[in-house]
Amino acid sequence: MTLPVVVVFPLFDRPVRAALKIGREAKGEQVQALAGIVHKHLLALAPIVDILKRAGWEVLIHETALVCRHPSVRTRAMAEVALCQLGVESQWFRVYDSAEVEPRGPTVTQNGAIPHPRPLPSPTDPGGPRNPLPPQP
Repeated sequence: MTLPVVVVFPLFDRPVRAALKIGREAKGEQVQALAGIVHKHLLALAPIVDILKRAGWEVLIHETALVCRHPSVRTRAMAEVALCQLGVESQWFRVYDSAEVEPRGPTVTQNGAIPHPRPLPSPTDPGGPRNPLPPQP
């Protein structure tokens, strides 16, 4: 069974991320300007969510993006055509096809079991972790 593709709508688009000065001193007016950019972006994204929901798309909110999928959309090309037909411009989203993405995390072995990591050495094991504090007299 083919998994549906996932369409991601970033909540913080490139201008928002570009406005962030990571590691620099922040000023109140900079935060206010950033709030304005985010507000404008999210207000523009709201009608797109309504369009997707009316067309039968599942829309899930994640920390920094909306993750969307439709049960009948199985390929990148299908997603791009479906979104274009709904009037959603391509600059709003990225499409991730499960066939193109390498799996992450543990893999299933041939017998169906998930491999277990090696156990950690015990504190008394000479090869185990060392106590960073010296012994108390």
